[in-house]
Amino acid sequence: MKGYSEAQLVSNRASTFVFGSTDADRRAWAAEAAGHHQREGALYEAPDDQALSKALRATGGVVFVPDATALSSVAQRELVRVLREKEERAKFVLGLPQAPDAAWNKGLLRDDLHFQLKPAQVDLSSTEVKLTLKKRRARAGKGR
Repeated sequence: MKGYSEAQLVSNRASTFVFGSTDADRRAWAAEAAGHHQREGALYEAPDDQALSKALRATGGVVFVPDATALSSVAQRELVRVLREKEERAKFVLGLPQAPDAAWNKGLLRDDLHFQLKPAQVDLSSTEVKLTLKKRRARAGKGR
C-alpha cells in the first residue's frame, strides 16, 4: 500500500503516525502540522483517554497524542470510529516511540488503528526526513 509523503502529511488533513527520534521532535512535527491549520485553532494535546475523548468531538485543528500506545483499546477503537465516520474532524497526529508495525506486533496498537493509518506514517529518524525537515525549517526561518 503506497502512502503519503512526509510533505503531504505535514500539510494535508490526513491523520498520521509520527515515530522515531525524540518526543520533542514528534511534538515539533505536530506543531508544524498545526501551523498549516492555524485558522481552525491551536494545537491540542491529548495524552490520555480522557483528553482524547474531548478531542474526538473537535471539528478542526490538530490533536497531538504524544504516545498512542498509552491509549486504552477502547480509546483507540473510538478514535478509529471517528476517523472512519466523521467527515468534519480534527487531524490527529499520533506519536509513537517505536515504528507502528513494532507497536502492533507487541499488541500495543489495535489492528484497525494500525491498518487505518498504514498509508500515513512519518519516521522522524529517517535520514531523508531529517534532511527534509532541516531544509524546510531553514526556509521558514528565512521567511520571518
